[in-house]
Amino acid sequence: MGRKNSTNADAKREPLSRKERRQLKEQSKKEDMLQELSPLLHGLLSDDEAERLESLRKVSAMLEDHETASGVLAQADVVQAVLSQCEQPETQFLALQALMRLAIADAQKLTDHGVADILLPLIASGGARTRE
Repeated sequence: MGRKNSTNADAKREPLSRKERRQLKEQSKKEDMLQELSPLLHGLLSDDEAERLESLRKVSAMLEDHETASGVLAQADVVQAVLSQCEQPETQFLALQALMRLAIADAQKLTDHGVADILLPLIASGGARTRE
């Protein structure tokens, strides 16, 4: 009825450059990672030991990918939750493993999160497994 003749803006838009496509793909990957991290963060903060361990295992596995590890470093809540697991004997080894993977990705950012204050005493006083 009173429909206006409008041109489709997308039809006139130039195709995305290679750089723009890559940026969109990276943004999408970051968003996916953040969606995966949200329930894991809750698990890391859980009172249930089994849930904390499982969440820590999943976070540690995610950190094997360098890009994902860099993205996780931007999420201070996740880093702090992993750090808090260093103080628990049952999760200490996995937490240290996750932190080492983060350190490989970006040691400076990890230092900015205060990791050295927690890790150095643990390494100094820990057993052989912690020092591995």
